[in-house]
Amino acid sequence: MSLDLPGFMLICPAVVMFLLGLQFGGNRYPWNSSVVIGLLVGAAVTFALFLVWEYRQGDNAMMPFAMLKHKIIWSAAMTMFFSLTSVLVADFYIAIYFQAIHDDSPLMSGVHMLPITLGLVLFTMVSGILRGAISAVAYGFLSTLSSSTSAAKWIGYQILYGVAGGCMAAAPYIAIQNLVPAEQISLAMSIVIFWQNIGASTSLIAANAIFSNTLRHELQQHVTEIRLSPDIIVDAGVRSIRNLVSGSQLTTVLAAYAKSVDHVMYLGIAVSVAVLVFAPGLGWKDIRKVKDLQAITKESPDKPGKESARQEGGVSEA
Repeated sequence: MSLDLPGFMLICPAVVMFLLGLQFGGNRYPWNSSVVIGLLVGAAVTFALFLVWEYRQGDNAMMPFAMLKHKIIWSAAMTMFFSLTSVLVADFYIAIYFQAIHDDSPLMSGVHMLPITLGLVLFTMVSGILRGAISAVAYGFLSTLSSSTSAAKWIGYQILYGVAGGCMAAAPYIAIQNLVPAEQISLAMSIVIFWQNIGASTSLIAANAIFSNTLRHELQQHVTEIRLSPDIIVDAGVRSIRNLVSGSQLTTVLAAYAKSVDHVMYLGIAVSVAVLVFAPGLGWKDIRKVKDLQAITKESPDKPGKESARQEGGVSEA
């Protein structure tokens, strides 16, 4: 296998331009500015060139199309793309909720997030398409967080979300390791991890855009009451809120923070539904019987391993 340098040199700027476009939009520049539009259009064009190059490279490509067409691989890649997005959005912005609304230190916000860890650890051994459904419900509850939410509620919501995270933590990797030919597991895993990391970086920037834009909008709605510019409050950061405002002003600012976190949780609902869409592609197979799978190449059939698995008494891909 050779290093696909041209493919690498195309996908890197595409990802960087896309992430910068999301980061700048609504923060440093308006969404309709030439800078943001140029970055997003440039990312789309460069990514299209990357796809053309990968198609021409065939089996020597960084991400061979033959591999991407395999149901298990693209299902695992998209499941992890949206699954990690779901996890990071919850982890990052629930911490912000505790630090802003409850005046927690970073350490104490971590302590208050232990219910997520508990659910994640206990249910990592359980896998299934119910993960997307449970996650969507959990995010729905998390989107109701406010400055007056009781401890019993935010603990219960986090446990439910942790259960969802644990249910899908290992399933894509198990599917890849057992339903892809041994000599191609490393390539398949690299494809899955690539899309997982793209999902991670994209999710935090998209969530930050939603959070900061919503927060500025909410603060602007009450600027006469707060008597401070929204930019001053946003730029000060979550740990400095109480140094800037107090009393009724603080109550208004905290309500704006809570509503901004709620809007970020809507993104979590969307990606959880996406997990529910792609997770069934991982299949429901007895991996103890799958043996001697055929290598996935451009010339191989769409369902590699079907003949050899059948000969060994294995379970072929449906």
